[in-house]
Amino acid sequence: MRSRKRAPGRRRTHLTAHRRAVADAKLRKLIDELRDKWNGTGRIERGERLRELSALGCSARGLGEELGQSATTVRRHIELANLPESQRNAVKRGASAKKILQRKALFERRKRARKRIEDDQKTGSLSDEIAGIMIEFCRGKKRLRLTPILKVEFALFLGEVTNYLSGFEVRGKVAI
Repeated sequence: MRSRKRAPGRRRTHLTAHRRAVADAKLRKLIDELRDKWNGTGRIERGERLRELSALGCSARGLGEELGQSATTVRRHIELANLPESQRNAVKRGASAKKILQRKALFERRKRARKRIEDDQKTGSLSDEIAGIMIEFCRGKKRLRLTPILKVEFALFLGEVTNYLSGFEVRGKVAI
């Protein structure tokens, strides 16, 4: 599939959702106020304002460009505004926002892992996939291995197993 290049003098005919939202004068005024008061406001208050703007149709990347900040900074402030009240108060008192967000991300990862395990226990799909991979590997990639593994080849064999299983983990699956 080839993509067509635009002629040098032509502009894009479509606008992103962010650009359409920013065309509204009231929204533009909110963005300008936030940009002007960026350094004078706290992280939680910035996050609340950014959350409101994103609810009105602005994207994190677009807001980052408008405010002179990175999209990651915008997303981080929105995450801070979405924290429970106790954690928000801790950030206001000076606790490390980065550590709080890391703990939240770790909790969410563990929650998703538990859900995957529970789903697997109900359906057995993950176990079936692991068993299929093991059978394929033992057969020597789709053909039955007729000779046993020699002592000299054993270290190489274990290295191949490690690489294969790490590829399984990279795809977001964890062996139980």
